[in-house]
Amino acid sequence: MLASRLADLALLVLLAGAFLAAAWAVMAQPLMRGATPLPVLSINAPASVPGIDLSDHRCYWAEGYPAIMVTDTSFFRNRYYHLLGDTWDKLNYARMAQVVQGIYAVTQGL
Repeated sequence: MLASRLADLALLVLLAGAFLAAAWAVMAQPLMRGATPLPVLSINAPASVPGIDLSDHRCYWAEGYPAIMVTDTSFFRNRYYHLLGDTWDKLNYARMAQVVQGIYAVTQGL
């Protein structure tokens, strides 16, 4: 099951795009990989795939705009996600900075 595989990949950065953004996700993956040592995977799937639309990008997809989601797999990985135990001390700020570097590289390269 996808959820159990994602839970094992705590350092994963996942790029998810609906079919409208498939080319973006494919192009973003090597750009992000070139800017950060984090593992980066890409999936292009319809909104019917469970969990693929659980973020702000869903609104863009609904209006026909291409958008990609960058995620660390949220609640599949972090049992405290959006709960009272989801506190600042559980965040990995160095890793977050690497994600920002990767996203910056993507914005410059697309």
